[in-house]
Amino acid sequence: MEKLYDIKGYSIFDSDCISDEANVLEGQIILYEDNFFEGLVFDLKSSEKIDNLVSGVYYPDKAIELYEFLSTGDRGVLNFQCKKSANGYEGKVEHSGPPGERISGISRIVTQCSELSMEDADLKIKDLKDRIKNYTYFKISQDHYIWYSLFNSYRDTLCNLDLGQNDDSKNK
Repeated sequence: MEKLYDIKGYSIFDSDCISDEANVLEGQIILYEDNFFEGLVFDLKSSEKIDNLVSGVYYPDKAIELYEFLSTGDRGVLNFQCKKSANGYEGKVEHSGPPGERISGISRIVTQCSELSMEDADLKIKDLKDRIKNYTYFKISQDHYIWYSLFNSYRDTLCNLDLGQNDDSKNK
């Protein structure tokens, strides 16, 4: 069964702690049974509330790996790799820019299962799926669409790989 989550992510590239200067994204994601998710977020600090597509792998008790695809091709894909902590999920963020360029920083992601009735949640999920479909057809840059399509085609492998990398029993 699909679940709807509210999500908020913080990232900063030139500091070793999340502060008021951090970039902030906010939106909703749909978590599928295989622990793959997709959704739409916007930059909370921007005066324009332009949606960006997010997708990734989410194990609520362990970790989240989130990719943010932008509607314009002027900025690369953001990749958040965070493990469960007392404050949500904490880890690193990488910005992939022009070929060979990578900038790393720190990030925190906070999620909350949307507290809606089953009927309302189903309607919200359907609406979000429609908005995601519209986004991938009309708004995402061609380069990011190709990357997103490849990512989706390997979702089973990625979910299993991410679970294996975040399996605490292997680290004991």
